[in-house]
Amino acid sequence: MYYSNLVYGNPNWDFKTLNFDTDISYADKFIGAFSNSMATDMTAAKNLGVKVIMYQGWDDQVLQPGHTPNYYDQLVKTAGSLDSVQQYNRLFMVPGMTHCYFGPGATSFGGVGQQIPPVRAASHDLQLALENWVEKGVAPETFVATKYTDDLATTKTVKLQRLLCSYPKVARYKQTGDPNDVNSFTCVAP
Repeated sequence: MYYSNLVYGNPNWDFKTLNFDTDISYADKFIGAFSNSMATDMTAAKNLGVKVIMYQGWDDQVLQPGHTPNYYDQLVKTAGSLDSVQQYNRLFMVPGMTHCYFGPGATSFGGVGQQIPPVRAASHDLQLALENWVEKGVAPETFVATKYTDDLATTKTVKLQRLLCSYPKVARYKQTGDPNDVNSFTCVAP
């Protein structure tokens, strides 16, 4: 889809015709200018008061999920400290989530394309959390992510909930309580 839709704008483009010598460099010149941004000096954005909540699924089939924490680590290195970056940017890595939504994990927390969270509160809804951060200065530390019994928009039956932690922290089971209950998890440093 990348080459057919983005690079060539031709949904009928045949991937078997890919020429490594020409097509990859063409894609880098054509798309790379706006998709390969790896800048790590975000001083200007921070000074403007920009707030960013990044998230990615560990089961993302489109973008290599390991690159996102690596990029975040480079932001920290450039800024000089995790605290400096977390003044304007938070990263949440989501176990069991594919590209932006769905997958076997708890993947609904108000992100684009996700099912509506069962609770309209900043603790369950990324959009409300971002508003709360911008308007009240309260940065999100965690989210409650929900997995419904299926991925239909009309489904309201909760199968399980998990805790999403602001990177570099990760959720760990407390070794007690229902493993489908978010309260059975805590955020810990890796």
